[in-house]
Amino acid sequence: MKKKSEEALNKARESHLVVAALIATVTFAAAFTLPGGYKSDQGTAVLAKKAAFIVFVISNAISMVLSITAVFIHFLLAFYQGSLEGTTGADETTMNLFELATLLTMIGMGTMIIAFITGTYTVLEPKDIVESLEDVGSALSSYDPFLSPYKGDKNEEKENNEERNGEEL
Repeated sequence: MKKKSEEALNKARESHLVVAALIATVTFAAAFTLPGGYKSDQGTAVLAKKAAFIVFVISNAISMVLSITAVFIHFLLAFYQGSLEGTTGADETTMNLFELATLLTMIGMGTMIIAFITGTYTVLEPKDIVESLEDVGSALSSYDPFLSPYKGDKNEEKENNEERNGEEL
């Protein structure tokens, strides 16, 4: 039983490590490809004075720090699992570190979403965002996922019935 729980923890740890590393990679890239670009003469951000841009930078940095910390904790977990095996409290330490890394990764995801939203808001005018949301809303409201696959079948069935009725006359 203990062997299965260790295997499950190792699989979860591996996938959490991948997620944390991806968040770190994406946030690192976003830090250098700033929304709005750079002023060519000074090398500073074009949108540096906008409040949404400042929120983008802060949330992106928080996300990066949290995800890199989670990656570091996952490396500690690998070290602790090998060196603390068989000692008292090893399982509890491992679980506490795993839970901390998971929490940091989840918060990092949330702050990455905030960075995405504020980055998008920074480069688009609020009017464009509202129009875009209206377009998405109207497209979604016109699509009926429950009926779409069956519309063709009902039309074919109706045509077949009309042909049969015409043959009977």
